[in-house]
Amino acid sequence: MKKYISIIISILFVLLACGCSLFSTKLTGSNINDYLNIKVFTESRPDGKHTYFSEKVNGEDTFLYTYIILNGRVKGASKNFNYNDVKIKMKVTMECQGFELESRDPSSRTFEEEIEFDTNIAGNAENFRKVFELDDFGTNPDLVNLKVEITDIQGNVSKAK
Repeated sequence: MKKYISIIISILFVLLACGCSLFSTKLTGSNINDYLNIKVFTESRPDGKHTYFSEKVNGEDTFLYTYIILNGRVKGASKNFNYNDVKIKMKVTMECQGFELESRDPSSRTFEEEIEFDTNIAGNAENFRKVFELDDFGTNPDLVNLKVEITDIQGNVSKAK
């Protein structure tokens, strides 16, 4: 009897050491917000390198820029979890309202970007940042509609020890 109990205890220790899926949660589209804080946003600001100008938008003077910066950030929701081989892929669509520079006619542009994040054990990933040069078009982050679609999630989360 002692032999069987010691075998069962040994098996349990092996399962714990391996991080067996019996003790972890697979990340899915329905639970990802419980475990990770994902933020995607745009920004622009005068930098002396890009053109910016003022234009009336909805009756108010608004600064418009010839570039838009897409940022992405992933952080673990809690220090109580270990994030194991977590990889997230998402498709971001930016629908930009703005103006053509020469004619000042209202216009729109759409950009798509695939973003991938690999998290560390704490659930944090390296920040994503990409500058989109608009050249002959001006927009403002307030005039950008972002659509974020998570296309793939891999990995699992377990309780931190």
